[in-house]
Amino acid sequence: MANETTQTTLAGLMETIQADAIAAFRTRAALLTACSGQDAMGAKTVQFGSTAVPAASSQHTESGQITKVAVTVAAVTVTPKPFPVWVKATIESLRAGGNVQRAIGNALGGGVARGLDTEITGLYSSFTNTVGTAAAALTVKNLMQASAIIDSIGYVGEKVVVLHPGQYVDIMDAMLGKFTPARNDQIVSAGFMGNAFGWEWYVSPWVAVDGSDDATGAMYIKEAIAAAWDSGPGGNELVYIDSAFDAEYLSRDVAAWSNMDAALLNDGAGVGIISDVADSISSI
Repeated sequence: MANETTQTTLAGLMETIQADAIAAFRTRAALLTACSGQDAMGAKTVQFGSTAVPAASSQHTESGQITKVAVTVAAVTVTPKPFPVWVKATIESLRAGGNVQRAIGNALGGGVARGLDTEITGLYSSFTNTVGTAAAALTVKNLMQASAIIDSIGYVGEKVVVLHPGQYVDIMDAMLGKFTPARNDQIVSAGFMGNAFGWEWYVSPWVAVDGSDDATGAMYIKEAIAAAWDSGPGGNELVYIDSAFDAEYLSRDVAAWSNMDAALLNDGAGVGIISDVADSISSI
């Protein structure tokens, strides 16, 4: 009977931790909304179609007729893969109360969200077009140039700009308080900073920074990057939780993972944003 009670108690604890992990993931995985997304239930491989920029011949002819143009579709295959995170906790600590369970759930959900954001931001260096200069601070003009490049190529869509916190500091300093993000109180938890100039602004600490302290953010339309995930048979389990008893340490290893993947769809629909972040980070 005692063993039965223990198993039931632990099962309830795992459910609580999973609920907290899912909540933390949904709050922190901001970049999931900054790209094209598709549920690949059952971790199956899915394909995304992306229309290319119409050729110049699609313009009106002198006679006023519209020339028919075949639209090419570039497809990319995205196969969800696991992003595992785990923590070790004693059974006593797991039973210590809601705060401990929430802390474990937050750590697991936040860790999985970091895996996804790192996967997406890792694609930014793949954009052929770039603005900004290594070893120099980011400017508002750089962002305007990025937007102009996307427009000049012909891509139309909702633009997002994703910056490293250091890049964001330089932009806010340049704006001299003229732009106040709508959700600047959620920079740590959510990453979504608001809207300005018709762009959605995001800040992610997982934007890649090289050995010279140069960060590579990006501006792109959401169609430029595809993300796929496996939400499970119920359609809700974005984060999975499991645990195993560790006899050596009399503890349980609690693991979380989410099956996801991301891929670049349209190179021309995005621009890499390069700048130095050493000074801005050191001044925070």
